[in-house]
Parts: sequence; structure tokens; C-alpha cells
Amino acid sequence: MQEDSSRQGRSIVDVYLQARLRGEVGPLILVCPGTTSNDNRIPGLLVDFKQPELARGSKGIGTGLFQRYFIEELVPYLDKNYRTLGDGHRGVDGFSLGGFQSLKIAAQYPDLFSSAGSYDGTFFYATPEGEWLSPKDALFRAGLFDPAFGRPRDFAFAALHNPANLIINSAPKDLAKVFWMIQAGPESAEPSDANFYRGRYIARLLKEKGSPNHVPLVIPDGKHNWATADRHMSITLPFHWQVLSGEPVQAQPKTAAP
Repeated sequence: MQEDSSRQGRSIVDVYLQARLRGEVGPLILVCPGTTSNDNRIPGLLVDFKQPELARGSKGIGTGLFQRYFIEELVPYLDKNYRTLGDGHRGVDGFSLGGFQSLKIAAQYPDLFSSAGSYDGTFFYATPEGEWLSPKDALFRAGLFDPAFGRPRDFAFAALHNPANLIINSAPKDLAKVFWMIQAGPESAEPSDANFYRGRYIARLLKEKGSPNHVPLVIPDGKHNWATADRHMSITLPFHWQVLSGEPVQAQPKTAAP
């Protein structure tokens, strides 16, 4: 739960409990599923892997059917065993590749989620028509994505799971079902400590489809670490609560305090 030393022993549970004490949120069911290999070397991306054998037996990968696990097993299990409110009363949020997964699954299943957030999401660029991922995006060719998208890359398959392509190819009325919250580190921290350009790109695609970003895009002193991701969650959790509980959405501070 600590992920890196920047958290200083804290976790998302601490962020949530502090928000409860401030009266910003009510009771929520927090679910933090594992969607990567145990050594964090192979990300699951909420994709049913194109070539799971390329994970070379990494523990925690199993069959590599991460999307099927999430949608067909985890969500029904939670609805059966906990006091959930069912479809349309779920929020999803994440940091880095977790941000990729949050926006991917919300854009893919907008009837299942009412709110979706991302801090410093590691998104891939798409061609303007949304048919392919951009062949100029060097990040997409990184070896850690081989099991998910195949080697050589299956561009058509990847486009079915890439947030940018999903947004471009979604009907505006479907995207409007979700309350979107995209944040990133500052442009000055590019390229080693922020995904500012990728976050701005996703926010622009959503805006072009009539779905605004409901939080300030930039956390000015943000870094690509879990401490800033927790600050992002301190901003978005009250919004998640308001949307999911049906309360009127109230304005929040522009940035979270360090």
C-alpha cells in the first residue's frame, strides 16, 4: 500500500479517513485490486493479454485475463457480497498506469461507472481518426507492454483498449455518463517526472466530445510519485462521493495542500 517512500507510511485509506474526518465524504467501499505482476514488472492494464506467454511465468499474471477478471469476476463479487448500489454507482481512479486503467475501463463501460479520475496517467497517443495507436509513440513499444499488446505490436487490438482511441470512438452521450477528473504534474517536470502532455491530450479529447475535465489539470508542484497521487485523491474523493451519492457537485480547492 505504501508503494514508495514519498508516502511516508500512508496509503489511500489514510487519505479517505482524513476526508471523512473533514466531512467531505461519506461511507465508501474502497477496492484496490492487484493488476500487475507481483514484482510490478508486467502491468495488467485491465487488458486480456494478447500474448500472455511473453510474461514468462511472472507471478501474479496467471492467465493474463485482467479485463475479464475485473468485469466478470470482481465487480459481480463485490455486488453480491457488499452493500453496493449497483451499476452507475461506481467510481474509479488511479495513478500512472493506474490512471490508464481507470480511464480505459470507464470509457469502455460507461454504464458501470459514474466517475473516473487519473493522476499523471501514462496514456498512449492515437491517430487522429482513432483507428490505431500512433506509430510515433515510442512509449508504446516498451517491452513491458509485450504481453498485453503482442510482439510485434497488434495495433488494432491495442486500439480497442487505449483510452485515447476509446474516447475518440465513443458517442458523446456515453462519455457524458461519467464525471471525468484528469490531473498531471507540471509541464516543467517533463519528461522524467510528469506526464503533463499525455494528460493534457486526454483532457482535450474529452473536451472535444463535450465532456469537460472537472478538476484543474495541473498540480503545480506535483511529481510522478505516490505522495502527489494521494494529494490528487484528496481532491477527487469528495467529487466521487458527491457524484455517487447523488449530491449536488460543489466546487473544490484548485490544488491540494502539500
